Parts: sequence; C-alpha cells; structure tokens
Amino acid sequence: VPLEVVVVMGQRGLVAVACVLLSAELRPVSALDNGLGRTPPLGWSSWNYFEKSINESTVRRIAHEMVTTGMVAAGYRYLNLDAGVWLPNRTAAGDLQADPDKFPSGLNSLSTWLRDMGITLGLYTDLSSRAVGKVCGTGPGSYGFYHQDAATIAAVAGFVKVDYCAYDQKDPTRFQPPIPQQVTYWEQFRDAFNATGTPVYLYFCPRSFVNSISPPVYDGPPRVWTGGLRKSLANTLLTEYHNAQDSWDSAMSNLDALLKLGNVSWSGPGFWQDADMLQTCNYGGGATPGDGMTLAEYSATFAVWSVLASQIIVSPDITTLREAHPDCLALLLNKRLLTVNQDDAGAAPRVLFNLQSNTTVIAQGFARTLHDGSVATVLLNRGTVTAALSVSWSQLGLDWGSGCTADDLFTGIPLKSGVTPSGFTATTSPHSATAVQFRCL
Repeated sequence: VPLEVVVVMGQRGLVAVACVLLSAELRPVSALDNGLGRTPPLGWSSWNYFEKSINESTVRRIAHEMVTTGMVAAGYRYLNLDAGVWLPNRTAAGDLQADPDKFPSGLNSLSTWLRDMGITLGLYTDLSSRAVGKVCGTGPGSYGFYHQDAATIAAVAGFVKVDYCAYDQKDPTRFQPPIPQQVTYWEQFRDAFNATGTPVYLYFCPRSFVNSISPPVYDGPPRVWTGGLRKSLANTLLTEYHNAQDSWDSAMSNLDALLKLGNVSWSGPGFWQDADMLQTCNYGGGATPGDGMTLAEYSATFAVWSVLASQIIVSPDITTLREAHPDCLALLLNKRLLTVNQDDAGAAPRVLFNLQSNTTVIAQGFARTLHDGSVATVLLNRGTVTAALSVSWSQLGLDWGSGCTADDLFTGIPLKSGVTPSGFTATTSPHSATAVQFRCL
C-alpha cells in the first residue's frame, strides 16, 4: 500500500507527521452526514485572546456582547471554549469534568443559558490520551474514552474541536500508529459522536507524531488526504502550517497551507475547509503571539476567508470593540461578506490567479459563484507596493453581454472605475484586498 509521510511544526509546540494512505479507495470511506454545516459555521473562540484563562464570567460577558452588538443576529451561532475547561483528572466514573472554580454553574447550566440567547456552546478535547503542553492544557485526552467523551460533550455542546496535541511517552505507538490505525482513531471518534444521536459539528485537527518533537518544519499534515477521506471524517479539518498568530505573515502562511495542502474545490455543504481561527480585531492584545495587524490587513483576511467559504471563527475580546475598535466590529458584522460566506447554493470557491516573484506570492485572486449567478471576488495584494490587479469576465465565468456591474463588498458602493468590456482592474494597496461582487446583464 503506498504511503507518504509529511512533517509539520505547529504553534502548539509539537511537530506533526501525517502518515496517510495515498488512495482513499484502498479503504472503505464512511459518509459523515450529521445534517450540520450546510453553510460554513460562524462563531467565536476563546483561544486566541484568552488561551486557558477562559472562565464562566468571561463567557457570559462575551455572550452578552455577541447579542448586543448584533453578532448573533448576523449569524454568529457558536461560542467555542478551547483548552482550559477540563480538570486534569476524570471523575471516578471516568467522565470529563469542567473546572468548578472556572465554571461554578456547570456546563449544563451555562449551555442552557447560552441556548436561550441563541448561542450554541462549543467544547474542546484531544484525540490522544493526554492534552499536555503550554497551549493544549493539562486536561485528559479522549483516547480510550471516545464514546464516553462524545456523550459528555454532546449533552451540552453543538460544536467540538478535537485537537491532536499530546503524545504518551510511556507508549508512543499510540500516537505514531500505522497509517490505517491513525485514520481509524479519527473514524472511531466520529462514529462515537454519531452514536450519541445528537448532531455535533465536528472540527478535527489531525496530526501524528515522529520520534522527536523538534525536527524542522516541512509541510502541513493533511496534504495527501483525499477530499473523500476528509469529508468522511469531519465537517471541517484544520489545514495550516502553524497555529494562527496575530500577524499578516502568519495569516498569509496559513492561507498558503490551505491552498497547497488541500483543494478549495472540496468545500461544499457538510464540509468546509479552514486555515485556522481568525485573529481579526485582536490588535495584538490577545494571549497568542503577534503584534496585531492594520484594519486593512484584518479586512483583507476576513474577505479572503469569506470568499473561500472557510468557517469564520473570530476571537477578540468583543467586550472592548464598541469603544476601542468600532470600525473593526463593523467588519465582523459586514452583511455583504457574511452573505457571501453563507450563500445557500454552497458552491465551492476557486483560485483565479496566483502571481509570484520567484517563490514569493505577491498577489492572488479568488472567486465564488453565488446562488443568483453573481460572482464574489477578492483581489489580494500580498506585496509591499501598490498593484493594479485584473481579472477577465471569462476567468469569472461571466459574459459581458449588455454590461456588468461591480459592487464593493466592503462598502456596498457601486464601482464604475475599472469596469471594462474585457474585465475588471483594481488598484490595490499593499497588504490589502479589493472585494467585489460582479453581476452581468
């Protein structure tokens, strides 16, 4: 059976190797259809800003702001708690238990309160036996408890992130398994969630491990996984080079991973790709590394994730945005970009062009055809100088006919300049994007 090994270094401090079957047809592929993910999920995650310092008081403040700022009304449904929820030890019965000092009301009460506000709780666990290290917490992993943990999580949450951060030094074969066995672990956890009878959105972060945790970075873990295998495992698989930092270079690195280690055409109802949580509006204030980005850079990444139909999970301290960064809050609430991301036709996005200088990407174009036949497009300038970026109607799958219109997705303003019978050209500043919706008559 042909195999391939791919090594990657994650921000979570561990080096990963994806060992996978090169042909999904060599093993049965079960379908995942939990009825979720008809469109990409929208939500908030605790990790980038709070890491393990999350607690019930903060969750309630964030949830209140999600409602009062209009985020819930705009479609942000999930409030996801990352590492830092579970105690290091299980109960006598082997159940996961939330830290009562952090969550004195208990997760069931908190989940009910959130649900009454129109918000679905998301939780976190790890595929392996122990979630260890600075970024993964010290809680127990789910290895050997897949059905038990799936039942615990499904009882209170509608979204689960399953990481693969830890390895057991006493028995490293558990986390350096033969290739079919590694995939089987993910399948077993998927099946455990299916067996609960409660739909839970499955967000899996697959990795496996090599003998050392410090070889150089090589590649992202899912590169050789076929679209069929990915779709069979989860509603979303994380595809990245490093966990997202609050910087332009980090965002572009993970965009590269999404494009190079997978295929954007695999996205569609029930399965959406992801290049990690967005750092939008964090402005360097979060717990994860990075000095922050400009509003133009945050806007560019938000537009790219929208058109690429990635899940949009943001992570700022929302309680500060109305006063400190109202323009960035307005970006999170941008109805036009969210509508593109949530378009119910569920069409896969596509890459229009990729311009490079030697090995450096300087500009890219992305598009997604929407239910009404219009085409949402992002022209991304990754370079350091202003650039005129162009796209033809034929590239967009459109016909000039009696003419085409262009509406700015950031502002909603119709664009007259740059529209010609052959296509569209936009002068785009460095580290920014032009986002447009085209309609042809």
